[in-house]
Amino acid sequence: MISRKAVSIMIIVIWLIIMFYLARYSLNVFNALTYDETQLMPSNIEPVIVDNLVNKYIGTSNETTLVVVIKLSNNVTTDIENRLNYVSKVIKDVDAPNITVTDLLTTYNDVYTIYNETISNITAEIISNESSSVWSLYWSLNNECSSIIQLNREYYSTVYNISNTVSGEFNATINYAQLLYYEIEKYYLRNYPNASLSTLFRLTTRDYRLKYGQYGPYIDELANETLTQLISKIGNNPSPYTLISENISGILLTNFENIIQQEYPGIDLSNITGYVYDQFINNGVNKTNLRIAILLGPDTNINLLRLLLMQNYMNSTQQLLIPYIYQLTCNNESIVNTVLNDLGISVMNAIMQEHPPPSILNLPDNLTQKFLNGTYTVAFITLPSNYEDEVYDLLIRRDWVYPVSTGGLFSMSLRRWLRVT
Repeated sequence: MISRKAVSIMIIVIWLIIMFYLARYSLNVFNALTYDETQLMPSNIEPVIVDNLVNKYIGTSNETTLVVVIKLSNNVTTDIENRLNYVSKVIKDVDAPNITVTDLLTTYNDVYTIYNETISNITAEIISNESSSVWSLYWSLNNECSSIIQLNREYYSTVYNISNTVSGEFNATINYAQLLYYEIEKYYLRNYPNASLSTLFRLTTRDYRLKYGQYGPYIDELANETLTQLISKIGNNPSPYTLISENISGILLTNFENIIQQEYPGIDLSNITGYVYDQFINNGVNKTNLRIAILLGPDTNINLLRLLLMQNYMNSTQQLLIPYIYQLTCNNESIVNTVLNDLGISVMNAIMQEHPPPSILNLPDNLTQKFLNGTYTVAFITLPSNYEDEVYDLLIRRDWVYPVSTGGLFSMSLRRWLRVT
């Protein structure tokens, strides 16, 4: 029979062996314990991901912030579009101008920023290369514009001056003829045979100067020429009958035309504009520019000039700049910066059409893995607190929406969390 002492020693030895064994494997005990809040919650809830998203992109907001976590079906593209569209529709239904969708797939913002920077840099380089061409086109158009406007003013000024001269001298001739017949009755008929044509014309010229006072030099030339012709034909002291028989008005008008021809050789009084046109061409003026200048009319229609120059420059201007010819024509220098800005927008739009922005469903893997793994995506909505309940009520009417409450979620400064499954 084993003694009691021996049994005690044996028990102690066995206990030491067991403790040594347990001590050896004690570190593996924690491998069997779960300390992952995602494993303690239903499989369709990912509070850690949501927590990371909100902390990174929202932080503490003074406004109410709702986080909508959308679980996707197999048809990812259609499903995400439909559900995000529904969220946007809910916001519009509330009819609050301060309600905005702060982020739809927040990781997309980073990618889109890089995309925008790339597009902007490419656009800036293109515009930088085109800047000199725009300025060159501007100066070419505006130099020609200034030249044509100046030509327009000179042409119509010349037409006006000649027409005014012709009209004025014609009216002066008619007025002189009327005064001449008045002096024939008043002076010549009463004083004959003690009257002379020389005195008759001297008195008539005096009357004209006293009554009208204009075109004095012309009247002197007209009177002297007519008097010389009459004296040569009927003498200086013709009988009243002989004098009256002469077509004095016809002689005056013939002399008027002769004097005009001396002032403007070759002029056709029925086509003064044609005469001025020929004079400009003979002086070496560009025929195309002169025709444009005439088409603008005496009031100088600038809009018409822009259209005419645009037509002339269409074939010689590069395709990229053709839409801006009208803007650049007959304008101040500030328009160049406006055109370069508009051109930049057009170039950017063209590049974006050829190279569209990255799809939110096709982001790089290192971004997609965290926020869009084929199962979940996130939409952040910020709105004034007085609309929170209304939006909440609208959302939970859907059978795929229900609220969740966890310590991890409520530890943040968010009042409502919606879970979309």
